[in-house]
Amino acid sequence: MEPTPRFDLEQAVSAWRQELAQQRGPAAKDVRELEAHLRDAFAALKKFDLSDEEAFMVAWHRVGPPTAVAEEYAKEIFPPLWRTRLFWYAFLLVFVGVAGWMFSRPAEYMADASLRMVKSSNGEPAGPEEFNTRIHIAETWNVASEVAQMMTPEQRMAFVAPFPDADDPDAKANLVNRLLAQRFVAPGRLAYILQFGVEHPDKKLVAVVADDFAQAFMNQEKIRDPDQQYQWLDHASSQIIQSEPKPAQILFSGFFLGLGSAIIITMLTRLISQLRRPPPTPSAEAV
Repeated sequence: MEPTPRFDLEQAVSAWRQELAQQRGPAAKDVRELEAHLRDAFAALKKFDLSDEEAFMVAWHRVGPPTAVAEEYAKEIFPPLWRTRLFWYAFLLVFVGVAGWMFSRPAEYMADASLRMVKSSNGEPAGPEEFNTRIHIAETWNVASEVAQMMTPEQRMAFVAPFPDADDPDAKANLVNRLLAQRFVAPGRLAYILQFGVEHPDKKLVAVVADDFAQAFMNQEKIRDPDQQYQWLDHASSQIIQSEPKPAQILFSGFFLGLGSAIIITMLTRLISQLRRPPPTPSAEAV
């Protein structure tokens, strides 16, 4: 009668590990983690005076046969490889989407006309208090309303056309509100300079309207104070720049929005995968 071969723990673990590694589902990291569970369970079971072979078999059943364990890991919605792919797919999709949307938008142009306040009604140079009052006047509805009257019918239609409220029944109020929304007044307080800026997709119209704002302001000032004087510094036609979209802004926005979206989606898929993993092996003392 041949003697029964002595049980070799390392050989048994190696065979179990090789069989598990050949299955589709668990990654190398998962195999190492499961092996650690197997060894921990074996060590705990040895405390109950079981032989090495008996302790290993019980531990083997608790961790699970390699095929059954692999099936559980294969149930993951997003295995590690697909999580990596999903990260790049999400990044590229958001990046291309943001960049495409921003590039498809019409270019926005900005122009500004500059005036300098040179003399007040009493014949003295302008002072800070008077200048602050003029800034407030420059931002009023009356100035924008006069700009609307100075524009031709074609210019009025072209100015409101790019915006969603172009079909507003109250055409005049809509135009004045849009003029107020698209213009800005930038004061240069040290030199008493007023800049009337306008933003609009129409490159030619934006210069005309900015000059109209400066002229309308001076017209309103003549009614209020005929002695007040202003000096033209720059006409808007010489101060036109493209404000958006800018290539650097598009790439910057697309990159960080894409990166943030990809990270969030990857974290969510990882969390879902963790929740669907097999539960940890119970300790031997629980049996």
